[in-house]
Amino acid sequence: MLRFQTLFTTACVCYVYLSDMQFSTDKVNIKSFVDICCSMGKLFKDEKVQEIYKTLISTPTFVKTGSTLKDVADLLLKDPRKRTVFVVNAKKQVVGAIMLSTLLKHVAYRAGVRARGAVGFLKFLSEVLSEKVDDVMISVDTITPEDTIEKALAIVVEKGILDIPVVDGNNVLIGELNGIEILAAGKNLL
Repeated sequence: MLRFQTLFTTACVCYVYLSDMQFSTDKVNIKSFVDICCSMGKLFKDEKVQEIYKTLISTPTFVKTGSTLKDVADLLLKDPRKRTVFVVNAKKQVVGAIMLSTLLKHVAYRAGVRARGAVGFLKFLSEVLSEKVDDVMISVDTITPEDTIEKALAIVVEKGILDIPVVDGNNVLIGELNGIEILAAGKNLL
């Protein structure tokens, strides 16, 4: 399914590209159309994560399970380029992540800004009482340095995660692929 979505997206981009170039769709044969589409998407199929990660963020930001949300906030405030703090266990294996948006929701809840209604109030109660990262972290997909940028981009699109933990074969955190690094690699597709 992912390959179809990628091909469909690439085909749409190519169609727009060809339309912008004022090619008549009657004069463009399907083989040349597919060739153009494939060449545009080739970068992400061939390029590995190891070629682009660490260009912006050389060391991933992380806390251990049991840490507080204040610990996470302190780490994010030290480096404004970072929007995600990964949560690791004692073996430094990734078990989750806390995003800037999660912290901002907690600030909003504590400031009295929250969704209206009973559901909003119950969510407010459950989240405002949480002080530990274990209670509010989200699960995240990981990638390895050998994975393709296409795989990383699929995680961004499907999961809405902009910063992806890079792990070794034992799921130990070794880096972070920042969304800006992916954008820099793909800006020629825009």
